[in-house]
Amino acid sequence: MRKAKPDMVFCHAENDYHHDHQAAFHLSFSATFIAALKNIKSGAPSVDKTPLLYQMDTLSGIRFEPEEYVDISSGLQDKLKMLSIHRSQVEWLKHHDGMDISEMVTVQARFRGLQSGVKYAESFRLVRGWGRVPVKRFLP
Repeated sequence: MRKAKPDMVFCHAENDYHHDHQAAFHLSFSATFIAALKNIKSGAPSVDKTPLLYQMDTLSGIRFEPEEYVDISSGLQDKLKMLSIHRSQVEWLKHHDGMDISEMVTVQARFRGLQSGVKYAESFRLVRGWGRVPVKRFLP
């Protein structure tokens, strides 16, 4: 975090379905917080401000109340193409759950698009806490 100096970080939702995703949220929360602590010594200097942390939508939108939407209409096909390359997940979900992940992603993006007035959208929620509340909107 200190070397990259991000303004914002996107992570899995805290209540996502998979334990690894939940752990990634907690690691992201801690890493963004610690990045701004001057008393913590590491291989890089601390950042000036705690990066904003956004949780991304959960699988199928379960237990996720979006606060921000980003129009992905022009990039959905690229997203699906990149997703298809992630063969271990594509094959596992098809075998384990009988799910076509590309179809699920498309349907969810369409649903979020309907909520926000565009064709396809992704949704996010800002993680609020001390030092993590912006005074303006940052997502496009």
